[in-house]
Amino acid sequence: GEIMIHKWKQLANTKDPDQILTNLFGDKYRRYRDKWESAFGMKKVYDYPIHLDFELNFGCNLRCPQCILQVNSVELDKNHPYYRDTEKQRISYEKFREIIDEGVEHGLCSITVGVNNEPLMIPDVGKFISYAREKGVVDVILITNGTLLTEERSRQLLDSGLTKLYFSVDAIKEETYKFIRKGGNLKQVIDNINTFLRLRKEKNAVLPITRVSFVKSKVNVAEADEFVKYWESRVEFVSIQAFMPPALGHSNYNEIREIFYIENTDL
Repeated sequence: GEIMIHKWKQLANTKDPDQILTNLFGDKYRRYRDKWESAFGMKKVYDYPIHLDFELNFGCNLRCPQCILQVNSVELDKNHPYYRDTEKQRISYEKFREIIDEGVEHGLCSITVGVNNEPLMIPDVGKFISYAREKGVVDVILITNGTLLTEERSRQLLDSGLTKLYFSVDAIKEETYKFIRKGGNLKQVIDNINTFLRLRKEKNAVLPITRVSFVKSKVNVAEADEFVKYWESRVEFVSIQAFMPPALGHSNYNEIREIFYIENTDL
């Protein structure tokens, strides 16, 4: 059977990201990473999470066929408001502050915003990030498909205190991107990321550390090297990840597995 683990490798082009942040934040960051290492693999179990993943909203502006959101949506009535990102489907700013306050009091060190949903659908997401950083969360990561990263939103993130910004891209050719990232425009995403990098440089800022990711599958495996070649001189890190079919037991699981899954991804 399949071993459902998240395999990936990271190609570093500058320093270790932990070293960059240790240089900026000193012992506080080093202590956090020491705790992380001791918790990794359940070597030590803490009473409260060191890290929390936040899905601040419920929905995405893309319809990627291999994504857990799309996989789930085919099980629902076609009129189900699955992608209607409304206030009722978001974590309120007040609730977020409550969670952060409690977390920091009990040793919370890092958070990720947007794992399966698109956080840039929240107009004031920078406010959430700033609050977490101001309260003492050392490491704040935001994961995005990059399609909504306007120049205004880029400036918002640059001013928020965000420490890491991860872009899920997965292709370097437009036709491949259109298949994997339904509803997106690769040229626009590349322009958005490059604009962000230009603005960061103009600000003489080190943070947020940037990463682009490529989930290797049958659909895009032929362009992995070209993808790395384009991005490795632009962002701090490029990650190559193994595709794992989501949601075993769903009606289209076998179809997605057949289209995307590679038995051996050489990671």
